[in-house]
Amino acid sequence: METIARKLICVIVFSALLEGADGAVASEEFLVQNCGTPGANTREALARLPGVLAGKPDHLVILLGMNDAMNSAKLVGVKEYKRNVAAMTAGAEKGYRLLADEVAGALRERVLAGETVVCFGDSITFGSHMEGQGSATGKTYPAFLRATLSSEGAGGSVKSSDPQRQRLADIAPPGWAIRIEFPDGKQTRITSADEGLVPKVAVDETTGETRFVWSGLGSGPLGELTVHMTGKQRPLETEWRLEVENRGRASVLNVTFPDVAFPVGKEDMVVVPSVSGRLHRASQPLAYSGSYPSGSLTMQCCGLYGPAGGIYVAVHDPCASAKRLEMNSKSGRLTIRWQWPVPNMGVPGTGWKIPGEVVVRRFEGDWFDLAQIYRAWVEQEAAWWPRGEQAGRPGTPEWFKDIAVWVQIGGPWPRNRPPVDQDQIVPKVKRFAEYMDGIPCAVHWYNWHQIAFDDDCPHFFPAKDGFAEGVRQLQQAGVRVMPYINAHVWDKDLDDFKTMAYPAACKSRNGELPTKTYSGNKFGVMCPATPLWQKTVEDLVLRLAGPEFNADGVYLDQVSAQAPVPCFDKTHGHALGGGCWWTTKGYWPMLDRIRARLATEHLDTILTSESSAEPYANRLDGYLTWVGYRDGSNAIPLFHAVYGGQVQFFGRLYKWDSWKGLAMRMKTAQALVWGEQVGWIRTEVIDDPVAGPFLKRQARLRYVLRRYLSHGRMARPPAIKTDGTTVTANWVFTRDLMVTTPTILSGAWQRDDGNAVVLILVNVDDKPHSVDLPFDAAAYGLGTKLLARKWTGNEVGNAKPRARSVKATWNRHIDLAPLASLAIEIETAE
Repeated sequence: METIARKLICVIVFSALLEGADGAVASEEFLVQNCGTPGANTREALARLPGVLAGKPDHLVILLGMNDAMNSAKLVGVKEYKRNVAAMTAGAEKGYRLLADEVAGALRERVLAGETVVCFGDSITFGSHMEGQGSATGKTYPAFLRATLSSEGAGGSVKSSDPQRQRLADIAPPGWAIRIEFPDGKQTRITSADEGLVPKVAVDETTGETRFVWSGLGSGPLGELTVHMTGKQRPLETEWRLEVENRGRASVLNVTFPDVAFPVGKEDMVVVPSVSGRLHRASQPLAYSGSYPSGSLTMQCCGLYGPAGGIYVAVHDPCASAKRLEMNSKSGRLTIRWQWPVPNMGVPGTGWKIPGEVVVRRFEGDWFDLAQIYRAWVEQEAAWWPRGEQAGRPGTPEWFKDIAVWVQIGGPWPRNRPPVDQDQIVPKVKRFAEYMDGIPCAVHWYNWHQIAFDDDCPHFFPAKDGFAEGVRQLQQAGVRVMPYINAHVWDKDLDDFKTMAYPAACKSRNGELPTKTYSGNKFGVMCPATPLWQKTVEDLVLRLAGPEFNADGVYLDQVSAQAPVPCFDKTHGHALGGGCWWTTKGYWPMLDRIRARLATEHLDTILTSESSAEPYANRLDGYLTWVGYRDGSNAIPLFHAVYGGQVQFFGRLYKWDSWKGLAMRMKTAQALVWGEQVGWIRTEVIDDPVAGPFLKRQARLRYVLRRYLSHGRMARPPAIKTDGTTVTANWVFTRDLMVTTPTILSGAWQRDDGNAVVLILVNVDDKPHSVDLPFDAAAYGLGTKLLARKWTGNEVGNAKPRARSVKATWNRHIDLAPLASLAIEIETAE
């Protein structure tokens, strides 16, 4: 490994011309700038290089290769990467001084008066975890380079700063609010904006931190509270932490932090982490709220972008604590607030300290760039990021990554139609698989149990007669089978709820049971931290995966869809109310234990759940994205841009009649370009003369492109220019949902080795349409010698289109026939 790393690490110094860049600090005579990015490898740096060169630097220092050799997503596992980097950066200040001396030696005869030096590279250039990281100050190598060159008398002058940086500078320190309960049960709310609450402010010159302290919040118990807020300013971002110290008799119930607001322009777009992601025009009123983690609020990042640049606002909480996001836009201002229910709320002396930090960062670009900032943090710090030598969760079987199309059968959603009879399921699914002609298929099997759907959970056994034999027959026909169970609730009408389940159910502060109602039946929410519920779900999964049924996977309904339910039962062994126990003491150890059993007994069994909440990405193999479109015309693949290739996405809700016609084509095409396994559709689709062939083409494309869509990562969607036409259809959610999209949907995905990209176009209209498709190999980190092949979804068997040489940059006018698909695969020639 040392040899590989040594060969990959390189320092390149060359001359160019410059005017201004980020992270700049001027000496009296010249300017040194830090353009490092943590976690960057050479492929990603190459994509950023045109933007750096656009500043026309006089000298560009490139230091790259550490991530190519050691980053898990680029070559090896994270643990080994961290060990090696830790070893190399031990005594980093000394190493950075030595590096600066070496670079200064190369530049000594080159830097002239009026010139700028840009330091471009990865986390070593950025100076991760060093004072002044991301800048040319403190103890980063660009800082030492500046000092070295300055002491040697290099000449130069100060260049203008980036005007977009003002947008970040205009943001005031975040506000906070605390709800407090007194010993007598009365409550009050205190905020940083309350009259008379003035903090003491101190700046630590060594660390660059600004510290705010609010004390004396009132009389009695309020006087025993102290609020500490720490902020650290960097050229592109500010980082904030908050702690509520409680030395007395009151209890902190919840904390709102951050509470930030800033002006927005009419052309700005707000990025909301709702479901798959949503864009909202800032000029229109917005009132959003959602509970995290859940299928409604899937990630902890949001923000906006527009002509003045973008603002990224995120909570970097690595253990996925329960919290609630509020976003409001009106009268030219966007407000973002996170509210945290605190652990052990109601207990005298309870305080709170934020897990992680709040980051407010300026960036250039759009929602995709915002997603990449969040992904960089998640990949390095979040407890749920899949770790291992491969992309995605260790142990996810290859057969699951190969699945291209899903059937949903036995479910309760067809309007005015009962579930499919048990004896019809196997023939219908087998006929569907035969139609797909070798394309890998899977079936999500509902109502395999004798109890009615949404009734008498969790007593799913005994199974209906013929279920075990049906699983065997479908597997012999090449179809993978995944039955349904609910892993969240227990029917309150059951006798054993009172005798067995009640002690393990969630309890509110007053001792009552939180209740959920489905299909007219009332259920108690089970606490996932209790041994009873963990064992109950484990037994259900292992029986379905075991020799009695041999299911290929088990669907755990509601695990990732439902937000944490505050539980105050002291016998459960978790913090009361808020905190991260729902994951760290609940579903995480439950899934880990099931995984351990499956690894020794049923290795190729998958676990999936409903909707795409991020904290389960390393314990579930896939998310059913069935309602990922429910934000309609404003939906974006924000979640896919972060987690694509790390966990599998499958299925859309084809409710009522949306399994055919224009709505079906729009949903299916969007699923394909977003990287999902298509379908989760009725078997009758193959009898429709339009919908059947259309689905088959998209499924075949999904299969042949699986190395991109299942193993790779989402790339920036192509900047296509269409003829401006759109289509509108009823996609149906809980009620009618009219959705408008372009007639041509598009996407781009990077291959797992980084040496290829695929651009996907689908015309969902029954009329021909044209599109101008630009391409720049450098933007995707590809070389200049390229081969390309075209896929249409009409290929037969193992036919592979011929590859042809293409230029590194081009712009093509493409005519797409009605309902046609086109995937252009471009790879660096060996």
